[in-house]
Amino acid sequence: MGKITHFGITGFLWFALFSATVAQTPLSGAPGAYSRLGSDGFASSTGNAVVAMPGLYSSGFENPALPGYNRQSLFYASTFSLGLERQLFSSYGMNPIGPTGAVSYGIQYFSSGDIDARNNNGEKQDAISTKEITGLFGFSMALKNTPIVVGVNLKYRYANLYTEIPSTSSFGIDAGFLWTTKIPNLLVGGSVQDINAEYRWDTKDIYNEEANSTIDYFPIRYRLGLSYRIEPISAIFSVEGEHWTYKTERREFYYSDPPFSTLQIKKVPKQKNSGNYLRLGGIWEATDALSFRAGVDRIDLTYENSDPKIGVGFRFSHHFGKLSPLIDFSYLFEPNGPQNIWVISTGFTY
Repeated sequence: MGKITHFGITGFLWFALFSATVAQTPLSGAPGAYSRLGSDGFASSTGNAVVAMPGLYSSGFENPALPGYNRQSLFYASTFSLGLERQLFSSYGMNPIGPTGAVSYGIQYFSSGDIDARNNNGEKQDAISTKEITGLFGFSMALKNTPIVVGVNLKYRYANLYTEIPSTSSFGIDAGFLWTTKIPNLLVGGSVQDINAEYRWDTKDIYNEEANSTIDYFPIRYRLGLSYRIEPISAIFSVEGEHWTYKTERREFYYSDPPFSTLQIKKVPKQKNSGNYLRLGGIWEATDALSFRAGVDRIDLTYENSDPKIGVGFRFSHHFGKLSPLIDFSYLFEPNGPQNIWVISTGFTY
């Protein structure tokens, strides 16, 4: 790949390809957009309003305290159909440990597919493909003599953007809780996600002395929600609010004084971006083996030009002794992306 390849255009395409699901807001330029689609088919068609969702309709990716509340042995894998040759896969598992604890673990993999790369003269270069990985390990437990479960995740974030730019990685932290209130069937949950996560990019291998370093900060997500089970109709309803915030680096370009003017770059104070979302979801357990879901994700309370995302889905499971395989299908109506999204998750409890 020639060193005159236009890195700015390539970087823009990298973000645009997997941030279409959060277009129209400053969140579209933030890293990790693929992981905000939802961790699996269980959650995505419930509007991702699952931070306080009991049972196996959510995971430690959404709230680190949930495994300690559910305390079941589970493993599953998911595949997302995103369009534009983009690929997204995830797997997740959890197991109870000790009298009140649980561990969880998972991985998400995203690839943009082939991107048409050209140099500054418009000449076609070899196709490039960007990749991102998120790894998770979590621990949660019920607090003694209280109705509260707490949990924490350690997340590993990795990205490979371009062959001539070194890959980048960092560790982030999630923390969460789940509170069983005194009102029967009412749960309250919350989480804080991606504390300390960031990507650091260095272009010195391309631009030598004209290179610079860039930091992309992950949005910190503050989520708070509740769920309520209506026993007579075997249904669960949930509502969730989210406040997200992150900083972006800013630079000013100017020419130095004559007689030998050169283009200079100066860093200026970071810009703070923030916003608020509302999510709604519901699950109807028609039988022990079959349930149906629907939800609305990304109801934007801050920016007017952002469209919500509606999802529907169902789950079928069957018991074979201690082993209970299940399959989950979700269909998401994507208002901004190139096509609607479907998600298939399959796994088993044991």
